[in-house]
Amino acid sequence: MSIRLIATDLDGTLLDRNRQISPRTARVLRACQEKGVEIMFASGRSFEAVRPFALGAGLDACRVLSCNGSRLDETPYGPILFEDNLPEALAREAAGRLVEAGLYTECYSDEHIYMANRVPLPTRHHKPGLNADGTVEFIDDAARLLTEGPKKARKLIVFTDKAADIEKARALLRGLPVSLSQSGGDNLEIMREGAGKGRAIAWYAALRRIAKDGIMAFGDQTNDLDMLLAAGWPVAMENAVDEVKRRARLIAPRHDEDGVARVLEQYVLEGGVDG
Repeated sequence: MSIRLIATDLDGTLLDRNRQISPRTARVLRACQEKGVEIMFASGRSFEAVRPFALGAGLDACRVLSCNGSRLDETPYGPILFEDNLPEALAREAAGRLVEAGLYTECYSDEHIYMANRVPLPTRHHKPGLNADGTVEFIDDAARLLTEGPKKARKLIVFTDKAADIEKARALLRGLPVSLSQSGGDNLEIMREGAGKGRAIAWYAALRRIAKDGIMAFGDQTNDLDMLLAAGWPVAMENAVDEVKRRARLIAPRHDEDGVARVLEQYVLEGGVDG
């Protein structure tokens, strides 16, 4: 069976060490699209943060799965096809526990990302104010996070450079109907129970009548696990965490060695795969 849908994570997977899509990778993705394969960028980033990568690579028809799977847009211009937000009461309870404990917490919502207990970190330093194109406002205000954020919470996330804080956050959320994963060693992603990239991809595949064997997915962190499980061709990057590698059917070269492009060249452009 040929591949009909390619779903790929961004950071640590599709993007190089400079957090860019290399010319080779962009060229390969366009070639796959021209062959009739659908491309989906699947990231923990907000829609507004994923959109420029698709447009920059010349993929105007790219599906955009953002906020770790809680929002799926048909193209970088919309419309929204699928939403899987945290219920308001659950978001408020979870956020309250994290904020009260003094953990750096963010709540992703459309047009706003709310922050509390913000601590500048080497790899994650979100500052109050508008993003580059003025479509999202970062608000450093615990009260607004707890009152406004839960009304349409795409996800919650804790940022920290201390492993003990990750375990502290997990303990605080124990007993709540949430799913927990990481998109890097410095964070903990919080979604509603069962939500994630995998559920959104399964929903979309059913809509488009794409069999599991027609899906190839690329990832490197635990927030990619359910996405890989939704694909007949799960691919882990060489730089992926061991838990992801154990679930993979293929191991791609590192993200900074055009790993995604090299796998797609071999398995999609040069004759395809057998299901």
